[in-house]
Amino acid sequence: MSDVAEEEMEDQQQTSQEDQTGPNKSRNKRPVVGEIIEGKRTKKTVERLDFQAPKQREKLKIGDGSGDKLGDIPRTSFQITKMKPADLKPLHAILFDRPGKMATIKKNLRLFNGFPFNADSEQFNKKRDKLLK
Repeated sequence: MSDVAEEEMEDQQQTSQEDQTGPNKSRNKRPVVGEIIEGKRTKKTVERLDFQAPKQREKLKIGDGSGDKLGDIPRTSFQITKMKPADLKPLHAILFDRPGKMATIKKNLRLFNGFPFNADSEQFNKKRDKLLK
């Protein structure tokens, strides 16, 4: 009986080797329905959008000039009130170095009381050049 058992084992080994190297077997074989596949599926990398929070703008600092507030001067205050915020936007940008929001342009212009620097400083020259453009 041992001869028969040895022959069967040799036949099984040959058929398993043929299965692995046989011409009909492909390496990219699709699984048959109901066949159990072992192992984990490869995970894809997740690409996330990186939203950066908008920078917190520092609050608008009204200048510490030595003059009167524009809102205290009757004629100037009347003209600020009369004009549209869209027309005052360039003036606001020159005075405060940023375009203001429509709701706060008039309020900020009324609070302006002059620049904190002297007429012979570098900042004055920058403002004058910006105004001349």
